[in-house]
Amino acid sequence: PRQLQRVTHIKLVLDGGHNCAMCTSVGRALTSALEVIASCVQRRSLDSLRTLAELTPRLGGDLRVHSGIKMYDDQTATDLLRSAGERGFSTATHAFGNEAIDQIVTVFERANIQRHPVHPLRIEHATLLNDELIGRIAATGVTVVTQPNFLLVPGMAAVPKSSGLRLIALRSLLDAGVPVAGSSDAPVASAAPLDGIRCAVTRRDQTGRQL
Repeated sequence: PRQLQRVTHIKLVLDGGHNCAMCTSVGRALTSALEVIASCVQRRSLDSLRTLAELTPRLGGDLRVHSGIKMYDDQTATDLLRSAGERGFSTATHAFGNEAIDQIVTVFERANIQRHPVHPLRIEHATLLNDELIGRIAATGVTVVTQPNFLLVPGMAAVPKSSGLRLIALRSLLDAGVPVAGSSDAPVASAAPLDGIRCAVTRRDQTGRQL
């Protein structure tokens, strides 16, 4: 009999990778900027400052600082996920920054997304998280697929650390009861499984700095 290829998940991209969608208070944005300046002085490098400028931070109508690329408004994202579910597909949603993660979690909370009986809804990356988002992810029952080996990507050491956000928070996700899977995202990062395991355990970037 003829065998057909089976598709289980549809990929939906909510924000950029390097230029991911982030949102923070003005106070925390200023704190992060000061931390970036201190890091530049300590490391004698302007890399972190250049990366911060590329994020194009801007003050929104909600008086919070937004940065990065956000692909869809909330209603469009909801319609896309609902449409996929109605057609028998699960979704793997790329959400790197905390604003994109908040958007997809809100969709899961408010919309009646039809779930596949075998293949779970997934958030891909979920790289920048806080405690509130972690708790909300756990409550939705979705799976997070993360990439610890991103710590070895050139330039990761220059990524500005946002006050109040955790980078690749594996332990926190697991402690909250979130199903977590690891992947490489190759060729963006190394496809070697041991590289990912090592990064998950040691949390060291390519410079040897522990995060």
